[in-house]
Amino acid sequence: MPGANAQCIPADIDAQIELIERADIVLMQMEIPLATVTYAAKVAKLLQKTVILNPAPAQKLPPELLASVDYLTPNETELSMLAEGESDLVERMDALLKQGVRHVVATARSTGSGIQGSSWIAAAHFRPSGSSRRYDWRRRRLQCIIF
Repeated sequence: MPGANAQCIPADIDAQIELIERADIVLMQMEIPLATVTYAAKVAKLLQKTVILNPAPAQKLPPELLASVDYLTPNETELSMLAEGESDLVERMDALLKQGVRHVVATARSTGSGIQGSSWIAAAHFRPSGSSRRYDWRRRRLQCIIF
């Protein structure tokens, strides 16, 4: 049914609470209404579940949602929107961590990809002009290449 995602409301989350209670991970994306995603993330955190959010389609996200997210998986466009004013990949991921997200797994075609927590960067890759080389990440703890 076209448009069915737009009809998902917080009461639908409550109706499926037993499924959430049995789950270890709650994985969401932004094709359902923002209020419902925010509510589901809060419920999942209260139940001590791991919350993974793919912020697509790209839009601004409220602080109460970001504070409930364990893993945010933005692409380059979403990362730019969520961390306005920051110029590079690491700064953008840092900005999201400061907003309460616990880990950022970012894919950014033009600047590289990275996985970052509040005090570490676990992986990074940068491909200038089609060549493969390591990027000199500030504050790096571990370094590997993602293909």
